[in-house]
Amino acid sequence: MKPAFIPLIGKYFDQFDAGTKDRELRRVGRQWQAKNFPVGRQVTLSRGYNGKRLAAVVIEAKEVSQTALFPDEQVAVKGCYPDIKPDELILIIKLKVVR
Repeated sequence: MKPAFIPLIGKYFDQFDAGTKDRELRRVGRQWQAKNFPVGRQVTLSRGYNGKRLAAVVIEAKEVSQTALFPDEQVAVKGCYPDIKPDELILIIKLKVVR
């Protein structure tokens, strides 16, 4: 299976690079579904679309309601998706950066 490509805003990429972030949150949609991120799948994290890259591996992927997120994650989701409805699901992808 081809590695999944995940472009990130600079500050979130930097957190993965520094080892302080291990979960990526996305609004569930056609591309962003747990079935597309099986455990062991390789992932390419990118700082934007043309920036620095990191290799990572999926440790876990699950779809949850927004209420299952930590409060700071709920704020981050609403910041990225201001029009998100309370009943929409969020995909949590837990990753391990490979050095």
